[in-house]
Amino acid sequence: MDKQGLETDELRALLYPCQALEHAKAFAYVTKRLANEVAAHIEEFNPTRFRHLRCEGRVIQQLNAVRGSMRGKIIAGLFEPLNDFCRLKCDVHEKSIAAYLEGVKRTEIWPLQHQHHKSNKDVTDSAGFLNWKCTTPKGACYTCQKQLSGANVRKTREDLMNYWEGLCLDCMDISQPKTGDSDTDYWLHNGLGQWSLGCDLSHGRNTWYFSFMGRPEVMTKFQQEQLARRKGGRYDSD
Repeated sequence: MDKQGLETDELRALLYPCQALEHAKAFAYVTKRLANEVAAHIEEFNPTRFRHLRCEGRVIQQLNAVRGSMRGKIIAGLFEPLNDFCRLKCDVHEKSIAAYLEGVKRTEIWPLQHQHHKSNKDVTDSAGFLNWKCTTPKGACYTCQKQLSGANVRKTREDLMNYWEGLCLDCMDISQPKTGDSDTDYWLHNGLGQWSLGCDLSHGRNTWYFSFMGRPEVMTKFQQEQLARRKGGRYDSD
C-alpha cells in the first residue's frame, strides 16, 4: 500500500512498531501525519492482545503539543492581521475588515467554537484556505488591498507545511548523548543551531525541540540530577 493511503487508525497502529524497530524515517513520517491529520487528542492504537506493547506517555504528550502549537500558528496567521489592519484608517477600512472576516469564515477554522473538531490539515487544505477570496471594496488603500490579497494566508500554510519533520528517534534517545553528556548535547544543538547533528533524520529546530525527551529511566535520572543541582546537593546514581 502507498503510504499516502494510510488511514488514521493505521498510522496510530504503526506508531509503536516504528519506534520499537528504530525505523527513524517511518517513525518521523507517522508522527508528522498524526499531528497534522488528527482533530482530537492523539492516541496510539494497539490492535493486538499484547497490551504492554505501547509507546511511552511522553511521546503522545509531545505529539499533542505539536498539534496544539500548529493550531496556534494557524489562528495567529489568520487573525493577527486584524491587530493593525489599516494604519491609515482609509475611508473603507471597516468594509475591508468585514471583507477579510468573510474570507476567514470560508476556512475550516470558523466558527471558532467548533474548530477543535477539525484537524490542522482540514483547515489548511480547506477551499477557503487554498483559494482565499475576498471582495476588495472600491477605494481601498494599498494596505487594505495587501491584507485582503491572502499573502499572509499563503505564508501561514507554507510555514505549517514545513513546521517540522516528525519526531526524531535520535533526539529522543538522550541515553546515548553524542558528546558524552546530555547537558552538553542540549546546549550544543541549541547554541550552534545544528539541529540534526548526528541524526539519521535531517530536520530543523522544531523537530529537535519536540523530540529531545529521552527514555523514561534516563529522564528520571536527568530530572533528579537537575533538582539536586538546584538544591546544591549531590546526586547519587547508585
